Amino acid sequence: MRPILCIRNQTDAPLGIAADVFASVGAPYRYLDAWRAADWPRLEDVSAVVVLGGGMNAQQFDEHPWLRDIYGFVDKVLERGVPLFGICLGAQILARALGAEVRPSPVREIGFHPVVATDDGRADPVIDSFASGMRVFQWHEDAFELPDGAKLLYSSFAVPYQAFRYGDRVYATQFHFEVTPEIIARWSDDTDPEAMEKYWGVNPKGLLDEAARHLPRQQEAGRRTMSSFVDLVRSLSPGVGVKP
Repeated sequence: MRPILCIRNQTDAPLGIAADVFASVGAPYRYLDAWRAADWPRLEDVSAVVVLGGGMNAQQFDEHPWLRDIYGFVDKVLERGVPLFGICLGAQILARALGAEVRPSPVREIGFHPVVATDDGRADPVIDSFASGMRVFQWHEDAFELPDGAKLLYSSFAVPYQAFRYGDRVYATQFHFEVTPEIIARWSDDTDPEAMEKYWGVNPKGLLDEAARHLPRQQEAGRRTMSSFVDLVRSLSPGVGVKP
């Protein structure tokens, strides 16, 4: 199996539990830090792509010019039919690459919020693990619209488009199913407590208390999701990288 390419948008937004899953199932992976990448790999050399989160807006090209490189690479991934998973910012980039709008979210979401599976979500072979009804971790102020031709998998009352599938090998989630307690703590430490309270309506202690209650169940579902994604990638070999 060729490595799974994992595109980071900032150092403190890593794979989280997905790294443990990849290791446990023997799926090789490598990071590519988009903001300092000089050379992007050939698609023939990867089996799948994961685009991770970040604190920037998906359209902040002036402040983060390397975002254009990600869009260019994602366009090639979609054209070639390479399996792709976008998380939070990665999902917004994917939605925009597929022609959908990314706008300010109806509600700034932070912390653990419930999502509801659609019929397609309950039947999905990769991401059905969240369909039993649970709270998942969110930290975003933008949200994507649903791309034409995509299947809506999860929704919520506040933010109607929480996860989608495009074709049979492209996935996106607005929520951060990959996070660990350490990642949440670091994001909280990097945010001014007064600003967090004023802008987001929460405080670091409250966020970590939520994590203690809800994260174990989310992590179990997230591990199953990433294991199923690896199964999907393997099922496509040797056809990975060939448009269906």
